Amino acid sequence: MRKIIAIEGFWRIGKTSLCKELSRKIKKAKYIQEPDHLGMKKHPGNVEYWYLKKWKEKMELAKEYKEKGYTVIMERSFISTLAFNNALGKKITDPMKKLIKYHEKNTPDIIIILEAPLPFLKRIVFSKTDKKILKTRVLYKQRSFFRKYIECFRKSVAHFKVKHFYVQVANDSSFYPLPGIVDASLKKLKEKAPLH
Repeated sequence: MRKIIAIEGFWRIGKTSLCKELSRKIKKAKYIQEPDHLGMKKHPGNVEYWYLKKWKEKMELAKEYKEKGYTVIMERSFISTLAFNNALGKKITDPMKKLIKYHEKNTPDIIIILEAPLPFLKRIVFSKTDKKILKTRVLYKQRSFFRKYIECFRKSVAHFKVKHFYVQVANDSSFYPLPGIVDASLKKLKEKAPLH
C-alpha cells in the first residue's frame, strides 16, 4: 500500500514545484492540485464551506488512487483551510462541522511542511503582483496574521494526529536550490513514512 502525502506551506514557498518533482521521482505517483476559488469565474458563495467540501472530494480521489497502489502527492490539505479560518476567527457553521468530522477520519498519511524565516515569507508574499490574490494578501499585512496562522496550523496538525515533518526551503534572503529540497524531502519520507 502506498501513501497520501500532502505538501503544505505559505504562498509562493515552492509547494507546486516540490509536488511536481516528487511526482516525477516517486514511482507510480499521482499529483492532486489544491482547489482554488480565486481562479473561478463564478464566486462559490460560502468560501469556507466550498473549500472543505472540495477537500473532501480530493481526499476521496486520493484514497481511490492509494487503493490502486499509487503514492498520492497532494498540494495542500484541508488543514490549510481550517488554520486560515481559525486565524481569522471565522464562525464554524453546521455544514462545516460535518465536513470537519469527515476529515477527522480521513487525513493524509503524512504532511511535508515547507518553512522559511518569517521576514523572507513576508517579502515573497508582498513582492508578487498576482492580481488573483491581492484581496487575500491584505490579510497578511495584519501584524498578527502570520503568527496566528502558524499557531492554528500546528494546533490542527496536532488535533488530527497527522504524521508530519518540516523542510527548510530558504534562508533570510533566498531560496535553497530545488534539487536539495527534493532530496531532503525524500530522505525524511524514507525515515518517517516508507512508501512500501
